[in-house]
Amino acid sequence: MKWYYIVLICLSTSCNTKTAEEYLQEGHAAGVTGNYTQAIALFDKAIATDPQLKEAYIKKAFSYENLKKDKAAVAAYKALLAIDTANTRALFSAARCCYRMKQFTEAISFYNKALQAKGIIHPTDTMNRKQITISRATKATNGFDVPLYEIYFNRGIAYYANLQYPMGFYDFETCIAQNYLPGDCNYFIGLYWLNKQDAKKACESFRVAAVLYGNAEARKQLLQHCK
Repeated sequence: MKWYYIVLICLSTSCNTKTAEEYLQEGHAAGVTGNYTQAIALFDKAIATDPQLKEAYIKKAFSYENLKKDKAAVAAYKALLAIDTANTRALFSAARCCYRMKQFTEAISFYNKALQAKGIIHPTDTMNRKQITISRATKATNGFDVPLYEIYFNRGIAYYANLQYPMGFYDFETCIAQNYLPGDCNYFIGLYWLNKQDAKKACESFRVAAVLYGNAEARKQLLQHCK
């Protein structure tokens, strides 16, 4: 009967345990079919099996985002940041979740940390410093990287939502210098000048956005504010 007890022990312990990667793949498959609740449960098993499996945290958080549970997604991103403080993807994605929850100050804080994680010495450096840093930090180094101009663009939007127009203005200028969404950036810069009550500069930016890049919102501003 000794063999019988060995089999029982084997079945109830590690002999029947899946690897973290297997749970990860099963969770991914569930997510592909839209079963995000099941996917989260499988990602939790992957994390329990291997707490250092970073992709499981990211996919778990993404599943929460698909369920429109941004608060839970932020918690999942923070769990990853507890073991990888410089994970740019987690910082960037947590910022976007906070933005959707209208937690603009928190979003900006996450964007700042994402910039710092990519080698930015200080988020409010001069334009010259920003350009130097961008040239060094745009190449992806791993699956958790985010292009620097995407962080600047999204931080600029968060600054505007937080009524910090001058801060956002420089972020959009930085993106234009990198030819990232120049139509949208010129539109936002136009809004900055409009807020400053400088209609001439506002209209110049709106015209660039509308005429050169076909920005529909800039066209509306041209009709409303520019002759």
